[in-house]
Amino acid sequence: MGEVIGAVGEWDAARANIHTRVELSVAELLKGAASSPVTFTQLGGRVGGEASAVAGAVAFQPGERVLVFLTRRPDGSLGLTDLSHGAFSLARDVATGRDHALGAAGADRFELDHVRTRIRRALDGRG
Repeated sequence: MGEVIGAVGEWDAARANIHTRVELSVAELLKGAASSPVTFTQLGGRVGGEASAVAGAVAFQPGERVLVFLTRRPDGSLGLTDLSHGAFSLARDVATGRDHALGAAGADRFELDHVRTRIRRALDGRG
Protein backbone atom coordinates (compact mmCIF):
# COMPACT_ATOMS: atom_id res chain seq x y z
CA MET A 1 0.00 0.00 0.00
CA GLY A 2 1.20 3.47 -0.66
CA GLU A 3 0.87 6.72 -2.56
CA VAL A 4 1.38 7.13 -6.28
CA ILE A 5 4.36 9.43 -6.82
CA GLY A 6 4.14 9.37 -10.59
CA ALA A 7 2.59 7.58 -13.55
CA VAL A 8 4.41 8.22 -16.81
CA GLY A 9 3.70 6.77 -20.23
CA GLU A 10 6.66 5.61 -22.28
CA TRP A 11 7.30 3.60 -25.44
CA ASP A 12 8.75 0.11 -25.19
CA ALA A 13 12.18 -0.52 -26.76
CA ALA A 14 10.67 -1.47 -30.15
CA ARG A 15 8.37 1.58 -30.06
CA ALA A 16 5.46 -0.79 -30.64
CA ASN A 17 3.57 -0.44 -27.33
CA ILE A 18 3.03 2.24 -24.73
CA HIS A 19 3.50 1.26 -21.10
CA THR A 20 2.87 3.31 -17.97
CA ARG A 21 5.67 3.34 -15.41
CA VAL A 22 4.12 3.81 -11.95
CA GLU A 23 6.25 4.88 -8.99
CA LEU A 24 4.75 4.18 -5.57
CA SER A 25 5.89 5.41 -2.18
CA VAL A 26 5.44 2.33 0.02
CA ALA A 27 3.55 2.90 3.26
CA GLU A 28 2.85 -0.73 4.23
CA LEU A 29 3.77 -4.19 2.93
CA LEU A 30 1.53 -7.18 3.48
CA LYS A 31 3.88 -9.68 1.81
CA GLY A 32 7.45 -9.68 0.60
CA ALA A 33 10.09 -7.02 0.91
CA ALA A 34 10.59 -3.85 -1.07
CA SER A 35 12.41 -0.61 -0.74
CA SER A 36 10.49 2.60 -1.20
CA PRO A 37 9.74 3.77 -3.77
CA VAL A 38 8.75 0.73 -5.82
CA THR A 39 8.28 0.93 -9.58
CA PHE A 40 6.06 -1.25 -11.76
CA THR A 41 4.74 -1.05 -15.31
CA GLN A 42 1.50 -1.85 -17.05
CA LEU A 43 0.42 -1.91 -20.65
CA GLY A 44 -1.29 1.25 -21.89
CA GLY A 45 -0.87 4.94 -21.27
CA ARG A 46 -0.11 8.19 -23.04
CA VAL A 47 3.06 9.56 -24.63
CA GLY A 48 2.61 13.04 -26.08
CA GLY A 49 -0.35 12.91 -28.48
CA GLU A 50 -0.32 9.11 -28.69
CA ALA A 51 -2.48 7.01 -26.35
CA SER A 52 -3.03 3.31 -25.81
CA ALA A 53 -5.82 1.93 -23.64
CA VAL A 54 -6.37 -1.56 -22.30
CA ALA A 55 -9.93 -2.52 -21.32
CA GLY A 56 -10.21 -3.02 -17.57
CA ALA A 57 -6.78 -1.56 -16.80
CA VAL A 58 -6.44 0.80 -13.84
CA ALA A 59 -5.29 4.39 -14.41
CA PHE A 60 -3.02 5.69 -11.64
CA GLN A 61 -2.97 9.35 -10.58
CA PRO A 62 -0.15 11.06 -8.64
CA GLY A 63 -1.19 11.59 -5.03
CA GLU A 64 -3.65 8.70 -5.10
CA ARG A 65 -3.42 6.18 -2.23
CA VAL A 66 -3.59 2.60 -3.49
CA LEU A 67 -3.39 -1.06 -2.53
CA VAL A 68 -1.63 -3.02 -5.27
CA PHE A 69 -0.98 -6.70 -5.81
CA LEU A 70 2.28 -7.07 -7.71
CA THR A 71 4.07 -10.00 -9.29
CA ARG A 72 7.63 -10.36 -10.48
CA ARG A 73 7.86 -11.05 -14.19
CA PRO A 74 10.47 -13.39 -15.75
CA ASP A 75 12.59 -10.36 -16.73
CA GLY A 76 12.66 -9.20 -13.07
CA SER A 77 10.30 -6.25 -13.50
CA LEU A 78 7.13 -5.82 -11.46
CA GLY A 79 3.56 -5.66 -12.75
CA LEU A 80 0.03 -5.92 -11.45
CA THR A 81 -1.16 -9.49 -10.85
CA ASP A 82 -4.41 -8.68 -12.69
CA LEU A 83 -5.48 -5.73 -14.85
CA SER A 84 -8.78 -5.03 -13.13
CA HIS A 85 -8.31 -6.65 -9.70
CA GLY A 86 -4.63 -5.91 -9.10
CA ALA A 87 -5.17 -2.43 -7.69
CA PHE A 88 -7.63 -0.72 -5.39
CA SER A 89 -7.93 2.97 -4.56
CA LEU A 90 -7.87 3.77 -0.86
CA ALA A 91 -10.37 6.23 0.56
CA ARG A 92 -11.17 7.39 4.07
CA ASP A 93 -14.79 7.32 5.21
CA VAL A 94 -15.33 10.76 6.72
CA ALA A 95 -18.11 9.49 9.00
CA THR A 96 -16.10 6.66 10.59
CA GLY A 97 -12.50 7.71 9.89
CA ARG A 98 -11.79 4.20 8.56
CA ASP A 99 -9.99 3.47 5.31
CA HIS A 100 -11.67 1.48 2.56
CA ALA A 101 -10.33 -0.24 -0.55
CA LEU A 102 -12.40 0.66 -3.61
CA GLY A 103 -12.55 -1.59 -6.65
CA ALA A 104 -12.95 -0.57 -10.28
CA ALA A 105 -15.12 2.54 -10.57
CA GLY A 106 -15.83 2.30 -6.81
CA ALA A 107 -18.19 -0.65 -7.39
CA ASP A 108 -16.54 -2.78 -4.70
CA ARG A 109 -15.91 -1.28 -1.25
CA PHE A 110 -14.06 -3.16 1.48
CA GLU A 111 -12.97 -1.98 4.91
CA LEU A 112 -9.18 -1.91 4.76
CA ASP A 113 -8.68 -3.57 8.16
CA HIS A 114 -10.83 -6.48 6.94
CA VAL A 115 -8.78 -6.71 3.72
CA ARG A 116 -5.52 -6.79 5.74
CA THR A 117 -6.88 -9.59 7.94
CA ARG A 118 -8.06 -11.67 4.97
CA ILE A 119 -4.71 -11.28 3.18
CA ARG A 120 -2.70 -12.25 6.27
CA ARG A 121 -4.89 -15.29 6.88
CA ALA A 122 -4.51 -16.38 3.24
CA LEU A 123 -0.74 -15.98 3.48
CA ASP A 124 -0.66 -18.02 6.70
CA GLY A 125 -2.71 -20.77 5.03
CA ARG A 126 -5.76 -20.11 7.18
CA GLY A 127 -7.82 -18.92 4.17
